[in-house]
Amino acid sequence: MADALAQTYARLDHLHPFSEGNSRTLRTFTAQLASEAGQKLDWNTTNVTPQSRDALYIARDMAVIQHHYPGLTADKMMTVDTREEYQLAFQLHVYRRHDPLQEIIRRSLEHGRDQAPYDRRMSVMEAAREIGVVAPIAANQADLAEENARLAVPRGQGSPAEHEAAVAIRDRIARDGSMEVLAERLSRVESGQITIRHEPCAPAIRRLIAIADGITRELAQQRTIATQQIQRLRAIEHDGKLER
Repeated sequence: MADALAQTYARLDHLHPFSEGNSRTLRTFTAQLASEAGQKLDWNTTNVTPQSRDALYIARDMAVIQHHYPGLTADKMMTVDTREEYQLAFQLHVYRRHDPLQEIIRRSLEHGRDQAPYDRRMSVMEAAREIGVVAPIAANQADLAEENARLAVPRGQGSPAEHEAAVAIRDRIARDGSMEVLAERLSRVESGQITIRHEPCAPAIRRLIAIADGITRELAQQRTIATQQIQRLRAIEHDGKLER
């Protein structure tokens, strides 16, 4: 749903049908569209702070650029054919660590649907798909959070401890939060399911950590069950030897 709404938003914003009020009109239209599909798109999540409003506009700009020039990325900045493509690729480079429109809409949909955290049981396939979506976004969020925390220290807007915490999270995501690492650990889950703590409107970085923690708990429980089974078998074998 988030992907479909993001694509619709980007296409309509690319058309830019009105001289003024396009953003307000698009938010109203996509909210009504979601409602017709049985969902609630709560755009109020983007009006909480100036930063959250800027995040939406940056995400919108990135989506419009990618709709106008499919396949254009920041890495192609020096190989494009026109000045316009170069400028847009540079803009994508500047925005490379910001959330895509799908991520913002996903959180807005969850905020409209769920009001409190709950334990969510999900299949291994569901977890794998979600990892594929949130892992690259979480890595960018962790990098950006570390950079902001580092710059905040000399400005007197943050503490060294806050920067150290951001570094620890960034390093954890880089070490244990990649798609390859999590997919390998997920392949060892024998039950076919994991339980995560679902937090409505959580950013990708917290969603990824919740999935990683869910895999860890499932594997730990799996080891516990295996140990208990071995102990029972040993007890049965021991009792049999005593009877003989």
